[in-house]
Amino acid sequence: MSDNVLKKEFQKRDVERLRNLVKGKYGDRSTMGIGYSGETQEDHKEGDVWEERGKTWTIRDGIKENVTKLDSFKKAAVPLFCPKCKQVMDKQLDPFYFKSYGECLDCRATTETQMKIAGTWDDYRIKTFNAEIDKQIEEYNNGLDLLTKEYETANEELKKILDIQSKINDLRMEINNVKTKINSMIEYRDRMEEEINSIKKVDSKKEDNIIPELEKELKKIELKYNELEEERNLLTVATTMLKDGGIKARIIRQYVPIINKLINKYLSSMEFMCQFELDEQFNETIKSRYRDEFSYASFSEGEKMRINLAILFTWREIARMKNSVNTNLLILDEVFDSSLDFMGTDYFTKIIKYVIKDTNIFVISHKTDELIDKFDRVIKFDKIKGFSKMID
Repeated sequence: MSDNVLKKEFQKRDVERLRNLVKGKYGDRSTMGIGYSGETQEDHKEGDVWEERGKTWTIRDGIKENVTKLDSFKKAAVPLFCPKCKQVMDKQLDPFYFKSYGECLDCRATTETQMKIAGTWDDYRIKTFNAEIDKQIEEYNNGLDLLTKEYETANEELKKILDIQSKINDLRMEINNVKTKINSMIEYRDRMEEEINSIKKVDSKKEDNIIPELEKELKKIELKYNELEEERNLLTVATTMLKDGGIKARIIRQYVPIINKLINKYLSSMEFMCQFELDEQFNETIKSRYRDEFSYASFSEGEKMRINLAILFTWREIARMKNSVNTNLLILDEVFDSSLDFMGTDYFTKIIKYVIKDTNIFVISHKTDELIDKFDRVIKFDKIKGFSKMID
């Protein structure tokens, strides 16, 4: 069988279509309907587009096709006849060669044979290969550009969606706030209604009888308030007077010179040659005979003990001067047992013997051998069988 013979069995309507295509009658119908149809039949020409039974239709190459189907297979559509040899393209590879070279398989074979005979086949193949590569690169670049644009568009859409979502969230928060306010107002309204109802139920006569009693109670409260207000004013004045800048500061300012004089007097009695001064905040300043300043921490333990004893005797004297009642009793517990050196002990005993007069002094100490000849009377305690016993 010749290659030009159609291998497909055509029906009558296919033959009518081919006849209409050959004659150029693209709008003529290829079938005839029999019977009654409620719809008006319209004649359509090549390229017309219309709606029918919920679908979009068109005429392409004399054939009525669904537009959706036509779009889906647009790239795969192949004409019935080869544009070069005008023969029917019914071979399996005809669609491939038509898409690649614009002609059928037979025409392509003839063209390649002619180029091989002429010796241009290799150049043509290389040129065609390069052209296909360039075309693919161009397609890839176009596809990449398209994807980039689609990506940018998608990003813009995503930003819009996020903005809308943020606005939706803000609106939801506002709605919740409004609902909360509405509920609060409803609760407040209910409370007001309850109070109004309770007021309406009150007996006015009973309330009139209660008013005099409330007025008496109010007067009592006012008197109590005035008393508390007066007490508050007194406490405010007392607080102001007792602050550091009040009466206490004036008293301290009056006694600071006396305190400094007495401290230096007792230090001189203990042969501690320095000038000791306290300010109104009781910050000490200690200067040597050469006017060098020292701090309390810079002295030895024995010297610190002399300063402490001088301050002790000074406060005792200030208490005697300030108070109307004077005590003639002084008890010193283990003063000599601390870090006081031999010279300091000697000076200290001179102070309590000659400076502090008209006072009964009791000294408690464990240094019996060193102090036994420095006092008028010694009372000794020994522990015998777990009990302390006095030995005069």
